[in-house]
Order: sequence, then structure tokens, then C-alpha cells
Amino acid sequence: MVNTVFFIGSLCYGITYFLVLRKRGSISDAVTMLLLCTFTAGYSAPYLRNTWPTVEKMYSSFYSPLSRYIFKHLLSS
Repeated sequence: MVNTVFFIGSLCYGITYFLVLRKRGSISDAVTMLLLCTFTAGYSAPYLRNTWPTVEKMYSSFYSPLSRYIFKHLLSS
């Protein structure tokens, strides 16, 4: 329920702010804001929850090979 509120709120805020910034003439800021809000909405989308990476998945995908390398090559001597 909370994810759905964040999803809808982020989309509405992003589109509204995009239109306001576009009327002011700052197109690059408008596109950046729309992309950030779309990313936030996509991350909190109710049905896409398992497809987005979490911080734990990103850290383990980066640090697991690094720690294996350290234990294998540097600490085995």
C-alpha cells in the first residue's frame, strides 16, 4: 500500500514539476527531474519489486569477488 502511494506520488510530482520547469525554460533540469522521479517510481512500483537491485545485491556482487581474490592471492602466502 505504501509502495503504491510512493509510486503514484512520484509520478505525479515528476510530471508536474517537469511541466513547471519546462515552462520556465530550463529543459535540462526538467528532464533530469523527470528521470529521477521515474526512477523513484520504478523502484517503488508494486509489481516490479523483485527485479530492481537492492543495496545488498550490489554490494555482494562487487565485494564477493574482491574478497575471494584477497583471500586467495594475498592472504594465502
